[in-house]
Amino acid sequence: MTLACWGFGGLVSLSWAYWALTLVAAWRFRRQVAQRSGPATPVTVLKPLCGLDHGLRENLTSFLDQDYREFQVIFLAEDPEDPGLDVARDVIAERPGADAMVLSGSSAAGANRKVANLVHAMAWAKHPLIVISDSDMRVQPQYLRMVTAPFADPAVGVATCLYRATEARSLAARLEALHIGADFIPSVLVAWLLMGPKFGFGSTLAIRREGLDRIGGFDSLLDELADDYRVVEKVCQSGYRSALASGIVECPLGPVGFSDTWRRRLRWSRTVRYLQPWGHLGALVAHGVPMACLLAGICADPAVRWLAVATLLIRLAVAPAVAGVGARDGEVLRNLPLLLPSDCAAFIVWLCSWFGSSVSWRGRTVSLRSEKTGRKK
Repeated sequence: MTLACWGFGGLVSLSWAYWALTLVAAWRFRRQVAQRSGPATPVTVLKPLCGLDHGLRENLTSFLDQDYREFQVIFLAEDPEDPGLDVARDVIAERPGADAMVLSGSSAAGANRKVANLVHAMAWAKHPLIVISDSDMRVQPQYLRMVTAPFADPAVGVATCLYRATEARSLAARLEALHIGADFIPSVLVAWLLMGPKFGFGSTLAIRREGLDRIGGFDSLLDELADDYRVVEKVCQSGYRSALASGIVECPLGPVGFSDTWRRRLRWSRTVRYLQPWGHLGALVAHGVPMACLLAGICADPAVRWLAVATLLIRLAVAPAVAGVGARDGEVLRNLPLLLPSDCAAFIVWLCSWFGSSVSWRGRTVSLRSEKTGRKK
């Protein structure tokens, strides 16, 4: 029992150090990105669609209402009858001057159907910068200016950006918003501080067309499960650098249910385990609150209980500060009373992520081992 107490106590101490590091990372990121200004390089935005996400019309509209000199938007889906395409057509019709179009279907053979659609869309893309963003993202009018800013440096070939949750209209959505703001954002900022932006997110991926050509285009990603991560990896291997742009996009959650959030969070966690198993193991230090609770449960010393209380108080102070400074995310502060159950849920997801080799994505079962898209659910 004493050995277990010392072990958990050591992990809790590492959690305190990790949280201090998240504050440093958030401050450094805020200072670093504030100094950038971007070029006005023409951009093609690719928007993969699959079904009707919450707030889809507003999401798509935000990409057409950009304060940017020259850009093209291509909405694409695999199924010609996808209801998201009808929304895209309506949005385009409301803006007759927009350089936008709708595409469906793809002849590209590959397990990753989203990437197959991107392969199809590239035949219609006009511009030297390509921006890809998932359909559940919403942006501000200055988004393209911020996302293209890192490309003022000719050595940068690919960039991504953070996202924050909004419109959390159910208990499950509020817990997911807390996870994004209090867990995801700090972990990304620490990774950026220590190792640089060696990652990519579906919220935004901006790629030099020349860099994409160097890696063989999207065709080289047709059988990759984690295409967002792999494209950054491949572009960097081709000789370019990656960047974390200053733009913060929004992910409106809506009235999402617990089953949806569970599948999504387990997919994220298992994918990280698949891509970076040692890094995922090291993420244990981010779960200081549940570990402190376990420590208080197995150790009879009253001082240990005070340690658990202090751990929770530090977490309550640091989490909203990091989310607010690093990503201007106010959801963590608004939902702060739920932080303890959110942290416990995150710990359970982390534990479960070590078991199983498949994830659920857009109605498909995807194997982590083969990186092949499997049967419909």
